[in-house]
Amino acid sequence: AITFGKDTVITLLEDDEKIGTDGFCYSTIDEVSKMENNKITDVKGVVVSVEGMDEITMKSGMTKPIRRILIADNSREPGVSIQVTFWGKIAYRANFGVGEAIALKDVKVGTYNSVSLNMSDE
Repeated sequence: AITFGKDTVITLLEDDEKIGTDGFCYSTIDEVSKMENNKITDVKGVVVSVEGMDEITMKSGMTKPIRRILIADNSREPGVSIQVTFWGKIAYRANFGVGEAIALKDVKVGTYNSVSLNMSDE
């Protein structure tokens, strides 16, 4: 946390090109909705809804834990949302709350029924 008091002085500095970026190359949800299947991208948004943990049976007969959330941004009026599905062990770590702003790296675009995003630890 940063705390400012009545004696705080803020000084504007020039950009320092030696300071790196966060390594993300964000796509808006509107851009994601136009991407082809299996494209890998980074995305950020606000969590709109969170489903509980679930299990899905794969074609191989194995079961995998999954968690689905819905995120939204304002890249298109009146706003746009997309489902993100977390597969495997990462589903347990996807404990996001409604209203939380999140950034996701290397999510895969899926087009089963509609455009969605998938993230897995495998």
